[in-house]
Amino acid sequence: MSRKKNLNYSLEDLLNDNYFHKWIIDSDASCDEFWENWMKADATRPPMVSKARKILLGIEFKSDPMPEETKARLWRKLESKVVPAGGVYSVAPKSSKLKWYYSAAMITLVAGALASILYFRSVSTQKGATHPIAYTESISPMGQKTTIQLADGSKVKLNASSSLKYPKKFSPETREVYLEGEAFFEVQKNSDRPFIVRTSNITVSVLGTSFNVSAYADNKDISVAVLTGEVMVENTLDAGNGQLYLEPREMAIYDKDKHITRKTIFDYKEILDWKDGVIHLKDANFQEIVKKLEKWFGVTFDVRREIITEKDFTGRFQNKSLEYILQGLSFSFDFDYEIDGKQIIIK
Repeated sequence: MSRKKNLNYSLEDLLNDNYFHKWIIDSDASCDEFWENWMKADATRPPMVSKARKILLGIEFKSDPMPEETKARLWRKLESKVVPAGGVYSVAPKSSKLKWYYSAAMITLVAGALASILYFRSVSTQKGATHPIAYTESISPMGQKTTIQLADGSKVKLNASSSLKYPKKFSPETREVYLEGEAFFEVQKNSDRPFIVRTSNITVSVLGTSFNVSAYADNKDISVAVLTGEVMVENTLDAGNGQLYLEPREMAIYDKDKHITRKTIFDYKEILDWKDGVIHLKDANFQEIVKKLEKWFGVTFDVRREIITEKDFTGRFQNKSLEYILQGLSFSFDFDYEIDGKQIIIK
């Protein structure tokens, strides 16, 4: 559809425009480009677009009232689009789907239904954002690591058996991502837009820094280790009282059972070696070693004999093969092993 970006739409024009509806409800690259350029051409347009968006998404007008004359015109249009059916209003057969969305946004019940539709389209809205934020998800399976470049230029190295949910384009107010597993972040500095990492139990907020977050579901702790800059860690179960501020070489450890966060100093090699291709084991027992090797190499262990489980093994393996590591472990723990594809048999 060819359009001129200097069209002088009014609020009512936007609410009646199918192309504007498409941008709000089910946008594509062409829609984004047209409406972004249209707003840039006149400083009065973004506030009007924000108001039209709120109307279409069923948001109330408590903080920015709509003129009574405009509401009356919209209500008359609504009445022309619906017909009584047993005492309940229903959409007239010839009303288009997009116009139905617009009209129904004036009715609270139907506005809720629209919110459900948007939810099932997997479109999220960040708090304070002026338009819906579309998220994507990167998954780093067992045996692999993934490097992600975010829209603001920040970089994320995702460890094995981890996932990161992030927007294709950040909102003007904040930069939020959602982590499961472990990742190392190098965040571009932006004092106007904090960068926030959300996990199951803690939230990490920064302006621009590098840090590591380990939040595997099967670990009893969540840790945040700061390499450069400053970081605020907040216990989401105790918001306002569970905040810690970290500086370089400091780490916060959150205990999932006790819901307590403590601060400590960390060993760079022990915590951050993984991002440089190094397996670091410190005072580990056999079960801990197996769990790390399964994630690192994407294998499973079948342990068919009893192994001593004291926490007494320390080792560092840089760019070594699984077989090389197993050879060393077999001498330390006195076992034989067999590699059968992706399965390691301990006997």
